[in-house]
Amino acid sequence: MSEREFDSRWHDRAARYAKGASLPLDSPVHISVEPRFGSTYSGQVAAVTAASLFGRMTKRVSFDVAAQPIHNALPWSGASLDEVVEETLRACHRFGQYEQRAARDGDTRLVVGAIGDGLLMHGSGWNGYCGIDPSPLEQSTETNPFGAAFAVVLGAATLQQSPRLKLVRASIADTFRWVDTAQPSNGTTVTPDFEVGELWDVGAGSVGSSALFFLGLITRAFRAVLIDGDRVELENVTRTPVYTWMDGLEEPWKVDALGQWLSAAGVEQVEIHRAWLDEIRERWVSRQSGTPDVIIAAANERNVRNLIEEMFPPIQIYATTGRNWQATLFRHIPVKEACSLCVPGSEGKLSVPLCATGTSQPGPSQEVEDDVALPFLSFAAGVMSAAEIAKIAITGRASSTNRVFFEPSNRGLIRVALSAKPDCACGRRDPVVHRSVIAGSRFAALSDM
Repeated sequence: MSEREFDSRWHDRAARYAKGASLPLDSPVHISVEPRFGSTYSGQVAAVTAASLFGRMTKRVSFDVAAQPIHNALPWSGASLDEVVEETLRACHRFGQYEQRAARDGDTRLVVGAIGDGLLMHGSGWNGYCGIDPSPLEQSTETNPFGAAFAVVLGAATLQQSPRLKLVRASIADTFRWVDTAQPSNGTTVTPDFEVGELWDVGAGSVGSSALFFLGLITRAFRAVLIDGDRVELENVTRTPVYTWMDGLEEPWKVDALGQWLSAAGVEQVEIHRAWLDEIRERWVSRQSGTPDVIIAAANERNVRNLIEEMFPPIQIYATTGRNWQATLFRHIPVKEACSLCVPGSEGKLSVPLCATGTSQPGPSQEVEDDVALPFLSFAAGVMSAAEIAKIAITGRASSTNRVFFEPSNRGLIRVALSAKPDCACGRRDPVVHRSVIAGSRFAALSDM
């Protein structure tokens, strides 16, 4: 495959995005990691996330990263940060141009850290900062990946909107409360390897794989059941930190590639199904009472949401991406909250959760939206899903809202509760039966709170 053909396919999803991708494929960027921040868990999460995300936005990335040992809570423990960053970049693009060097005049400068010359991306606990001025966040030694990872998402969104980094608006995202804020919250302390239980990932595409990637940065204490009937294609590589350009050429099953990453990260139990949920319906219908503990419902095809909802599901957490610079987080607590068929756009047998602004309304025979997205939106969806799973696993409680919009080109983080549709079948479902089916699952008590 020629470089031109490779570029065309690799960049296809972003190039066809509704509002266009303002960042050209060969835009040169420089990433530097502030050594003090790079020595911390959060700094290393931000550095690796930056390498993976910016390496999927452009094929020209130079970097300045010190050789610091990787934190033992991360999957790459035993390696050095500069090695992991370079390896991450080289997995993004077959013909990528990567160079370890100091920043030069003319570089588009991205800084992973609290201070520096360029666009700063800094995380502390649940909070992520992006801006030109020094970060107001205190340095933290907490092993919490979410603020740091989301800071990089904010940086990527900023670069996408303003490749020359002009008129940058500073922002702090609180991923515990899901608000943009000038007053960062402390949230709940995160301890590595918190228990999640049995987690079903129904859909191993960009959002499902990204969610498990970010969850896997902090815990490997779960049993993963991966369900997807699709193979990796080169067009998929730019929207997930898991799949590499080599996967895009060799086209393994998505569940195989994701399962391999999880196993390498330290997840000991991974069950793989190279099929859609309806093709293994018996596995879902005849599952043991109380399992799974949580579902990442990250698939839209083949009326999958109807099948999930028909069988008294446990808590569902997932996110979607849309054409209006938007990622949307959803949570469905059984009995207590609206189900996935209450999401706007989920009508009858059509169970596709459109982005909340709903720019396109598929007809009765259309099951899948046009598969386009910008890389940072898929990463945002993954971070948001993983953070919400972490919160319920750590605290035993759900956050105050079951729907959050991330709109970086407009209003930032917005919490808007999802209400049940008056005529939805979930309102007619027997709550006693539903509670009995999920009894024994790790988060069943949420239905009674």
